[in-house]
Amino acid sequence: NLTLLCGFHHRLIHHGDWQVRMAADGLPEFIPPQYLDPLQRIRRNTLQRA
Repeated sequence: NLTLLCGFHHRLIHHGDWQVRMAADGLPEFIPPQYLDPLQRIRRNTLQRA
């Protein structure tokens, strides 16, 4: 998916239950595990621009 993450967040994605995917606009979307957000609402970095 080719998104840059700091070491902490990289490990969280790979060793946690988070998911990341690329949206149609080319920006990453982060999906939290169900135990944090039962609806698994998509989260985006609001500071990132296309």
